Amino acid sequence: MVGILRGVCQRVELGEQLGGASAPPSTAGRVADNGGPSPLRRTWQAKQARQEEGVKAMTTKKQLSVPDQHQLRIAYQTMKMSDIMAAVMGGMTRAEAQAIIYRMTGKKVAL
Repeated sequence: MVGILRGVCQRVELGEQLGGASAPPSTAGRVADNGGPSPLRRTWQAKQARQEEGVKAMTTKKQLSVPDQHQLRIAYQTMKMSDIMAAVMGGMTRAEAQAIIYRMTGKKVAL
């Protein structure tokens, strides 16, 4: 039990030294063959770049009006239903829901 707690405390201290989860991995004690950053650091940098690209993509995403948001939500719910259930509920068919999802998001959804 004491060994487990000691390991947890060491990990917490190490995380604090690194500045939390968002800090870059330490390259101390690692020397890359080409004199550049270590493979671990390059991986972290690539991950950070992908996250920044994702944030940019989210901010440039087309904003839908409230009625369009509701229609899109109904279309997603319709796609989760069977054909018979969608017919009983009324409203759009699964084919119409697929067309709406494609028009509003650009995603192709299988029937």
